[in-house]
Formats: sequence, C-alpha cells, structure tokens
Amino acid sequence: MAGGSMDLSFGFVGLGWGIHLDASAGGGYSNTRAKGKDASRSFGLDVQCAPSGDLQRRDVNGKPVYDPAGRPVLVPGKVDAYRFLTFYLGETSANFDDFYRKVVDPIWLQGSNAPDAAALRQARQSSAKPPCWRILHRVTYVSRVLPPVPPPGAPPLEKAMRAENIDSNYELIRRLEPYVRPAATSTGALSAATRQVLATELPELLPHAVEIIDYLGRYFGIDD
Repeated sequence: MAGGSMDLSFGFVGLGWGIHLDASAGGGYSNTRAKGKDASRSFGLDVQCAPSGDLQRRDVNGKPVYDPAGRPVLVPGKVDAYRFLTFYLGETSANFDDFYRKVVDPIWLQGSNAPDAAALRQARQSSAKPPCWRILHRVTYVSRVLPPVPPPGAPPLEKAMRAENIDSNYELIRRLEPYVRPAATSTGALSAATRQVLATELPELLPHAVEIIDYLGRYFGIDD
C-alpha cells in the first residue's frame, strides 16, 4: 500500500492559483497454503490350501478300491470342491465386540498362560471399545461326493446324476462349464445355453433344467 499528497500555489499580480493533488495506490495479495499428503494403502491376503485331495475308498489293508469298470470308488460325503470369499470390514466398535465375545474363547482368554492370551488381555479395552477392522471369511460353495446308491429321500436331481455316473455337483459343473461359461452373463443367456447342452450331452437331466440353471447361476454369481 502507498500514498502521497502535494499542494502547489502560485501568485502573480494579485492573482493566485492553487493545485491540490492526492495520489494513492493500493493492492492486496493473499496466499493460502495447506499441507498435502499423498498416501497409498494396500493389503493382500496370501492363502495356501493343501487338502489331501484323496477321495478314494480304501480297504482294510489301505489299498485303493475300484469298481468293476476300473473306476476309483469314492467315499460318499467327502468334499471334492469348495469356494470361499474374504471380506474386508471397515473400522467399527461392533468388530471389537464380535472379536472378544464371539471369536475368542472367553475361558481360554481368561485363564490361559499362553503369550497370545496375555497379549489379548493387555490389548482389551472394554470400556473404550476402540473401532477396529475385520477380515471375514465365508464359504460360499461346497460340493460333496454323492453316495453310489441314493437314499430314498434323495432329491430327484441327485438320483438322475447318479444314473449318469456323475459323482458330485462339482463334476456336473465341470461337465457343463465349457459349454455355458461364455453365456454366464445373464440369466436368459445362461438358461438357453444350459438347455441346449443338456439336450445334446445329458438328455436325461433335461427335466431338471430349471434346478440346474439356478444352481449354475448361483455358482457363476449371476444376480439378474
């Protein structure tokens, strides 16, 4: 900011003149600074699953059992395929309550001398209930080996599958997947593709097409 003032006066033969001049200049400049932070956060989950994978029945001597056609005889009820999803749940006090009330055994937490139990007791803040995040696992698909002779109350689809020598739901999916996966974009497309492949490859299962389509839709995660 700057300013100034000047006065001039003249006189000549009884006449006078006066000049008054004011000059000023003003300006402003504002500069606002804010702290900035570039940050990235990521997390990953490394999972190693190593099930035995041995579904074959063994005799009393531990030798594998085969049927008259030379096919391995599988143990009914064994899991031949499963799938799980992992969810990241954001910070909330409810996760704190669930951990100490539902996940951790309270008897073990209270009385165990294990280092993990001691650390959890020290970290417990029941009055504050600090928000914490949570990793949640959910098994979303399980397939089990069907019995060779379906029981009287078995669903009609399972009976039809055993008649076609299909050992499990997962084996049925493996048989159909190469044909229907390109159509797993909508329920309508999947329905048409499934009916077509059943008519040509597994006609005995065509009467159960509605149930199979629903099963495939849930397997592929089609919501519409």
